Amino acid sequence: MNSEQATSKATTAPHARFDTVTKRVVQRHPAAFVRNLLALKNAEEIEVIETEQLTLRTHRADSFFRVKIDGKSVIVHCEFQTHDSKDNPMPFRMVGYIGRGIELHRLPIYSYVIYLHPRAGRADPGEYRQDIAGHNIFVQYQVIRLSEMEGQAILDAKQEGLICFASLMKPPADMDAPQWLRQCVEAVETITQDASRKDEYLAELAVLAGLAYESQTIRDFIVEEIMHESSIIQYFTEQATEKGIEQGLQQGIEQGLQQGIEQGLQQGIEQGLQQGIEQGLQQGIEQGLQQGLQQGERKSTVEAIVEALEVRFQSEVARLLKPSLEAIDDLQHLKRLRREALHAPTLEEFVLLAANET
Repeated sequence: MNSEQATSKATTAPHARFDTVTKRVVQRHPAAFVRNLLALKNAEEIEVIETEQLTLRTHRADSFFRVKIDGKSVIVHCEFQTHDSKDNPMPFRMVGYIGRGIELHRLPIYSYVIYLHPRAGRADPGEYRQDIAGHNIFVQYQVIRLSEMEGQAILDAKQEGLICFASLMKPPADMDAPQWLRQCVEAVETITQDASRKDEYLAELAVLAGLAYESQTIRDFIVEEIMHESSIIQYFTEQATEKGIEQGLQQGIEQGLQQGIEQGLQQGIEQGLQQGIEQGLQQGIEQGLQQGLQQGERKSTVEAIVEALEVRFQSEVARLLKPSLEAIDDLQHLKRLRREALHAPTLEEFVLLAANET
């Protein structure tokens, strides 16, 4: 598997939507992110650097910035982690990112790991150390756990684009988690004047809040219609649709070619091997394309249903419904369920409705 294939495969993981939201926020508000979340108050001339050249095996560095601090050019590197990196420990990954960043840019580098989930990052040492005489290596980076940061500071700074991170931070001492989420939502409402930006910020807040809050708590404070109209939710839906069509078309073509070869061989025995294979292949390809399109549309509809349920209700149960949905052959039935996935008041009511119609 090459780097592009591995990266493409990685984007289909369940945590991909969190990665998408965090990178989107950082690229839209780089100055606020660097100065307020990373606390580099004296950073100037902040420029986002594309990370295509920084792909290392199965991981791609999240965010790199070219920054001036005290008049000197430096690189600021930041990795977002939803949960702990177990298969490839974070110190090993960071050595690769930092070394590659220095090689490419030949500038001092400030490196950070930001853990989103409240329980993630507790065992991250923030360094890689090799103690071998004559071959000593020491690489250090900063570990930031959002759950340990004071969220009120983000709201007080009126950083509207960073409020989605504040929802995962520590609330004031006299406030419980639901009250804190409500205050973050209200901050978006009061700080942001532009209606379209407000909807986007609330949708991003809802997605990230799913790491720490129950889905019902999120729905208590964020109107679902706002999420349906936001570009980030539409993006997730389009990704699911494209993925379903691509998988269905590929599967259909493979089945069609196989069927065509088998039919061609059979016809070749009766009518002549060459003519039979040509006709069988042509027929198989046509049938395969037709089957692929049909299967692709069914798969894309199933993916859209599951994605809508995951985003709306923030529940892993939605993914468990996928085998039952894939067993439904009636495309019109699936389309009705897709509409219900967008409007059902609760996940339980959707499951009951799907069971009664099956």
